[in-house]
Amino acid sequence: MERITTTAGLREAIVRLESRQAEEGIELREHLHVVYNSLKPINLIKSLFIETVGSEDIKENVISNSLGLTAGYISKLLFEGVMKSPLNKMIGTAIMLGINNLIAKNPEIIRSMGKGVLNFIRSRSDTKSHESEHNRSDEDET
Repeated sequence: MERITTTAGLREAIVRLESRQAEEGIELREHLHVVYNSLKPINLIKSLFIETVGSEDIKENVISNSLGLTAGYISKLLFEGVMKSPLNKMIGTAIMLGINNLIAKNPEIIRSMGKGVLNFIRSRSDTKSHESEHNRSDEDET
């Protein structure tokens, strides 16, 4: 900054500094308003939800963990359904946890098995629909 030697120069410098202070005050209030809105609980939840929905890794983790929990719970029910003793309940819980961890750590295997099952079901339904169309055409000819 240059050295001020006259009163006119001093007044001019004061006006510039007051103008700068007013501009910075406006910017500060705008920034404060943005920060205040971003810290509202509803906006925090909304931004967290948007980040969660947008992330492919989180989607895959949720799907694989829910598949693991479901398969583990079903296996526990099947195992405990055979005999209802306290030992079987403990073993059923151990099996459930093991299957949970196995599926959560190896979702590719479950995905490939699921695709295989779906392809099998589709091929069977395609075969049945093709056979029923063939049978209808045979009935029409007679």
